[in-house]
Amino acid sequence: MAKEAIKGTLSRSELKPSSIDVIVIATESLWDVGTVRSGSHELVDFRAYLLRTLVLELGLTNAHVVIAWSGGCGNLLPALSTARAQVASGGARNVLLLATDRLRPGQSRVLPSGNAVLGDVAVACIVSERDEDFCIDQVVMRPSSGILSSRAEENFILHARFLTAALRDADDRLRQRAGMKFADADCLVTESFHSSVIGLLRDRLSVASDKVLHPARSRFGHAFSADLLLSLGLLVEQGKLKSYSVLAIFSISSWVVGGAILRTSHRRS
Repeated sequence: MAKEAIKGTLSRSELKPSSIDVIVIATESLWDVGTVRSGSHELVDFRAYLLRTLVLELGLTNAHVVIAWSGGCGNLLPALSTARAQVASGGARNVLLLATDRLRPGQSRVLPSGNAVLGDVAVACIVSERDEDFCIDQVVMRPSSGILSSRAEENFILHARFLTAALRDADDRLRQRAGMKFADADCLVTESFHSSVIGLLRDRLSVASDKVLHPARSRFGHAFSADLLLSLGLLVEQGKLKSYSVLAIFSISSWVVGGAILRTSHRRS
């Protein structure tokens, strides 16, 4: 999946593999690797497998790899922040961002609530100096480890209390940095998780219901850190991007809560 996503992204961007300076991978599927032969032995080695795939098979010979893995479903935010920083600092011209995850064999594809189906997906995009569909304006994050440390994930009321505090803090951080709140954006794109969490997110951030979008949910289910990229891709594919000039995206996991402001490359007519 990941190889096909990378090939497709490079083809659409008309970039040569050798022009990619950094690869940022958002994943919590570090277990999902192949084997590498060393002499007469087969070794399970993530680094060797990754380098063999990216360099030998895909020709990404000039790129080094950064992995965002500790944020769970929220891995896209630190990955996006890293990619943006690499370009803004002049450390890279073109960053390939890959979000990919796969369920472990035997793991249920239905969330315990039955509210969403889990999907295996890989999706990629290019973050570069060139303004294409989106320009990354701000990325704000805060840790949400209190949800885990208090076992709040087992108690919805306690979970909602911790989550509400995290949402308000993320909103305050955005206001301090960008002079706006998430509700000020033309729309808020969310991950494809539990509908009650989407409702909580909408209510606590005071976003109108018609401004909350998650188009990938019905098509792909919950695809972990790939949700937001899938939804943004669908907005582009469906021609709906022209309706917005400032988009907010928001991510929630048991490890990180936050979002980003994206500005489209066109001006609203």
